This record gives sequence, structure tokens and C-alpha cells, in this order.
Amino acid sequence: MKEDYKDYVYLRIPKAEYNKIVSGDKRVTKEDIEAWRFDYELKQSNKTAHAKRANKIKTARTIQKIYKTLENYYLGLFRDEKKELTAYRLSKLAKINYRTAKKFFEEHNLKEWLQKFEKDPQNSLKEFKVKELSEYFVY
Repeated sequence: MKEDYKDYVYLRIPKAEYNKIVSGDKRVTKEDIEAWRFDYELKQSNKTAHAKRANKIKTARTIQKIYKTLENYYLGLFRDEKKELTAYRLSKLAKINYRTAKKFFEEHNLKEWLQKFEKDPQNSLKEFKVKELSEYFVY
């Protein structure tokens, strides 16, 4: 079924012009077809570009939630609990999906960073933000 779609060219024809073509008032020229094809391709590329941008923003917001949770945990808000921070605990505190937290733990090698956060939380959190998360905070 999907192979059938490869044999066709898709166009976006304005409704008014389509009605003129169907009624016989207008003839279709090569330039019209090229313009409609360009319009269709532009719409499709805009769709994918907007979807990619939305995904980047969503990811950046999740990373910001995680970073804020790390700041709060190591700079005082949750500090009285004295429990080791795990992916599960991070997901609960940041209110994100466990798989997202686990992936974040693995990608950013957070176990090593947690040891640095214990020793010097203020400076190491800033260093973590600059070294690991700087690409997410610019969107």
C-alpha cells in the first residue's frame, strides 16, 4: 500500500483555482504546477521544522526541571533527607518519567557528578550546567 504513494506527485491547489479548472474557465500551465508543488513542499518542510523545534523545547524544559531539582536537592530545599539520589528518586522529585531520568543519569554520567555535588555543591552545579547542559538551555 505504501508503495502506491511513490507513484504520485502531491500538490496544494488553492480552492478557487481548483474550482476554475474543474469548471473549465482556466487551463493548467507548467508554471502553475511548479508553483503548487513548491507550495506543497514548503508546507511539508515547515511541518517537520516546527515539530523538531517543539521537540527541542520540550526536551529543554525537562532538562531544566532536572537541573532545578538538582539545585534544590543540593543547595538546601530537599537536603534534610540525606538519602542517595538515584534515577528513581530524581524522577519523583522532578516530576518526570523514570525512563527520562534514567536516560539522563546514563548520558550525563551523573553518578560521578553526584560525588562532586556532595563536596562543593555551589561550584560543581555551575560547572555541570556549563559542561553538560549548555546546549539544552539555548533554544
